[in-house]
Amino acid sequence: MALHLGYHSFITLLHSLFLGLLQGLTEFLPISSSGHLAIAEAFLDLPFGPRELQSFDVVLHGGSLLALFLAYFSVWQKMLLSPFTKDKASQRLFLLLILATIPAGLAGFFLEDIFADYFRSLPSLAIQLILSGGILFLAERFQPSGALSSLKPLQALLVGAAQAFALVPGLSRSGLTISAGRAVGLSREDAIQFSFLAAFPIIAGAVLLTGVRIAQGSVLLPSMEILSVGFVASLLSSLAAIILLKRFASRISMTWFAAYLFLIGLGVLGYYVHLERLGNPATVQLFVERYGAAVLFLFAFVETVPPLSFFSPGILALLIGGALIQSPLIAVLFFAAAMLGVILGNLLFYYLGRRYGRGWAVNVHMTEKQLASAELFMRRFGVISVLLGQCVGTLRPVVSFVAGTVRMSPLRYYTCMLLGAAVFIVFLLGSGYVLRQQIQLLLSIVGIAGTAFVVIAIFVIWIMQRKIKKNRS
Repeated sequence: MALHLGYHSFITLLHSLFLGLLQGLTEFLPISSSGHLAIAEAFLDLPFGPRELQSFDVVLHGGSLLALFLAYFSVWQKMLLSPFTKDKASQRLFLLLILATIPAGLAGFFLEDIFADYFRSLPSLAIQLILSGGILFLAERFQPSGALSSLKPLQALLVGAAQAFALVPGLSRSGLTISAGRAVGLSREDAIQFSFLAAFPIIAGAVLLTGVRIAQGSVLLPSMEILSVGFVASLLSSLAAIILLKRFASRISMTWFAAYLFLIGLGVLGYYVHLERLGNPATVQLFVERYGAAVLFLFAFVETVPPLSFFSPGILALLIGGALIQSPLIAVLFFAAAMLGVILGNLLFYYLGRRYGRGWAVNVHMTEKQLASAELFMRRFGVISVLLGQCVGTLRPVVSFVAGTVRMSPLRYYTCMLLGAAVFIVFLLGSGYVLRQQIQLLLSIVGIAGTAFVVIAIFVIWIMQRKIKKNRS
């Protein structure tokens, strides 16, 4: 067996430990292990081609394979012994798993090189992650309660077809198979179980094929020591993920995982197109000088819309805009543009909360008691929450959505939102104008001040919630 040691110096024990833990945790949670590994390897800048990286990923999958065998040992034992024990249910389940394996097995055998070469780029991974999130979100709209014992052969084949598509990095295998299981009528618990069981032969086949290539000396891999660390890390984290989902299957909404996939997919896409450059004051100044009020409107609006709000330099733009004010007319124009952007973003999430907030709360399994607590909180502290929420772009949509969900009075909401937004914008424009000679120093402390304000805001909310609970008790 020829194990090439050529990238021992590039993949360290720490790299292998991190990638193994990541592989195990994300293999069974419906968030795409292949996508997370490919993204992590891209950011680690490992100097190897996609095929070599995919082979290393498959070795890590070996840990997940062993975890699956251990977690479902009794089930596999019953299926393997079913020809002798005449256990009809286990025989039927075994045949259904064979059917579910066929599409993915064929796709993996004939299309593996295409998947490795053309679907591991950052933009492709971002799109696939977002697509996985959309599929999970739509699948959660189904509320079937069928048992695994009622699954028909054609339905098992459809789940297998979903598993074949999941060979594309970024498309979550467990996410697609759980979604397909729900679509053909399985309850969430049984869909998760069938998804886990169906993974075993696919992962086993990929590990076996990579093992043959290792034996032939055609695969570049690190030392056995580094492989072992990754394998063990993947095994332990895989077991943890399996236990977590099995234990909380009936209570975990796939909507949470869908939201996570949307966020990370958009984040990767934003990084790829270099949205992080918007954090550079020189870039922001160039935009404000060139486009004036239009860019202030755009940044103010985007700052209220997650996850784009994480990239929007709204505060920087307002400070720089203030420093560039040369007449009262420009000041009024800048103020009006920023106000319009903040108002539109706030109203968008306020009305989303009024229209869909209750349904979303049900989908994520919020209880009536929790909703009542949120309503009481907004009645007691809604005014200060909306006012302070305008000071941090990432808090605005949350506060507005909650206000809409609990049906906060539109007049009360508009008044607080407009007042808070106006004070916030005037303060930033005014600070930029008054301190325009020290604008670089002012910009340098924005990040620290913003972080401190978020921490203080969270602490204040926690204190207010504690006060409500104490008064109710």
